[in-house]
Formats: sequence, C-alpha cells, structure tokens
Amino acid sequence: MRAIQFKSVKKKMLAGFGLVLLLMIALSSYFISNMKYIHDETKIVIKDEMDLLVLDKTMAFNIAERIALARGYVLTGDVSYKEEFEQYSSEMVNLEQQLLKHDDIAKAKELIELGDHWQQRVENEVFPLYEQGNIEASVALLNGDAQAEARKIMAGYNELTTKREAEMVTKADAISQLSVKT
Repeated sequence: MRAIQFKSVKKKMLAGFGLVLLLMIALSSYFISNMKYIHDETKIVIKDEMDLLVLDKTMAFNIAERIALARGYVLTGDVSYKEEFEQYSSEMVNLEQQLLKHDDIAKAKELIELGDHWQQRVENEVFPLYEQGNIEASVALLNGDAQAEARKIMAGYNELTTKREAEMVTKADAISQLSVKT
C-alpha cells in the first residue's frame, strides 16, 4: 500500500471512484455473459427441444391415425380410407426426415425402421388380402400382429416424448438455477 500513496483528497477520491467503476464494469460483463448464456440455453430448449417434442407426438398420432384408416378400409371397403392412409404414410416420411435431421439417437432410428416395416406389412399383406376377398384374414392380421406392432411404435414415440419432457424440465431447472445465482 505504501507504493500507492495519494497526497490529495481529490486523487484518493478519483482512485476510489475508478476502482468502483472497474468493479462495476467487471460485474456488468459477468452478468451480461450469464444473461447471454441463459438466453441461448432457453432458446435451445424452446426451439429445438420443443420442436422435437411436437414431432414425436405428431409421429405417434400419425401411426394411430393410420391404424384407424387401415381398419376403416378393411371393415368398410371405402377406398378413401386407403387413400388417406397413403397420404399419412407420405407425411410420415417427411416427419421421419425431420426427426433424423435433429435427432441422432438409436431409439428414433429403431422406431422409424419399425414404422416402415409396419407400413409395408399393411400395404403388402393386409390390403392385398382384403382386395383378394379374404376379409377375415386381413382383419385378423390387422387386429393381431400389425396392430401390436403399431402400438409398440406408438409407445416408443410416447416414451421419446416423456424423455424429452424430462430433459426439458432438467434444462429449465438448470437455467433457472443459473439465473438465480446471477
């Protein structure tokens, strides 16, 4: 302290003011960087995680809708059900591509493969059986193995949804804790 000796009150006050100013600049920089981090993390949670959450729910709904449409076609013979099934199937391809762009987890890839297999089964086994006049066999296949497979896929997407919701809560808590600390 002997090296920094001020002889006038004015210099002492200016040095004190300068020190306070430096501390305020350092604290402001710290708060700004933390706020930017909180903002970026919140943006990720809201944008990316929410998009994936909605995508998972949409994919589960798509499977459920196609089950109903396939069943409607097999039970009534109304071709509009089959056409809607095909529309939902092409929509599912787009949803799968979106999911693979944003998500690289093995579970999502497995569900996509199972969904593709299920769709091929319905299109290549259930529908042809019905169109050949073997209504009972097509209904039995659709209500048996094909339905069980579809329900497994829907459960998988719902599991992904639950996992993402938990991750979002965890991230939100972490962001909240960080904002409390600052």
